[in-house]
Amino acid sequence: MSEAATAENIEQTAELEPVEQTPAKAVAPGINRFGLQAEHNQLWRLNVPIEVTPEQCMDEGFWAHIAAHLRPGDEIRVFPDSMVWELVLHVIGAGKAYAHVAQKAFYNLSPREDQVALPSIYTVDFAGTTHKWRVIREGKVLKDGIQTEGLARRAAAQHEAAVNR
Repeated sequence: MSEAATAENIEQTAELEPVEQTPAKAVAPGINRFGLQAEHNQLWRLNVPIEVTPEQCMDEGFWAHIAAHLRPGDEIRVFPDSMVWELVLHVIGAGKAYAHVAQKAFYNLSPREDQVALPSIYTVDFAGTTHKWRVIREGKVLKDGIQTEGLARRAAAQHEAAVNR
């Protein structure tokens, strides 16, 4: 063949439509990459004080004291003591004193209760996981162990109504 004929064939080939290439098949996973979720990753629960915000839980230093227990792929469900929200986190990486987490979900768990007006001499506050929400009148605790703030406000209003009869 002459050089001119070869050059002509190359030009003709270049003018043809490109052939779509199929992606290469994925390599089948080995047994070392397969296993029960419960054997490889953990589902953790963390109760935090009411003052802790979801944004603070995203900081890698927040996990310093418990990071040694975490592994990539673990899931952490974070609840404040008042149970008004839930934050679901996925552990991306962890070391001895840090953990990188990604937010999977955030749920606002505040009940849809109508806010009852609080009488002036009453206060309502959260007293921790044992005493929960409590009603205080003039510095004295009237009732504690109430599950939500709305129910505590309602108890204060009902107490005032009973006292004023």
